[in-house]
Amino acid sequence: MVDLELTLPPDARSVRVAREATRQGLDHFPSECVEIAAAIVSELVSNAIRHGSPPISLHVVPKPSRIKISVTDASSSAPVVKSASPLDQQGRGLEIVEALSDRWGVTTGDAGKSVWCELDVLPALR
Repeated sequence: MVDLELTLPPDARSVRVAREATRQGLDHFPSECVEIAAAIVSELVSNAIRHGSPPISLHVVPKPSRIKISVTDASSSAPVVKSASPLDQQGRGLEIVEALSDRWGVTTGDAGKSVWCELDVLPALR
């Protein structure tokens, strides 16, 4: 298992690049875990592009029992979980991350912030 680290340009195409790199880096995990991780990466990278500041980086750390995903950007503004209405076309990113992950949080510092989450890999899925 090898950690994945990518620096991404603040461009919408980076979402696809990050998602595909995540899928490739986690190809030895069950497909359900890989797709959940890819969905989370899409949301976190999209949020960093839309609300953060470059540079933007993705870090995926696969372990036998867990996958840790973090997206870092140079903005120190903490993200806000919104309650989107059914008609809103945006604003559900962190709700999705919260629903799909087992744990998530934000680490802030002088150099920006990192939004991270962890996915537990159930023994039956390994």
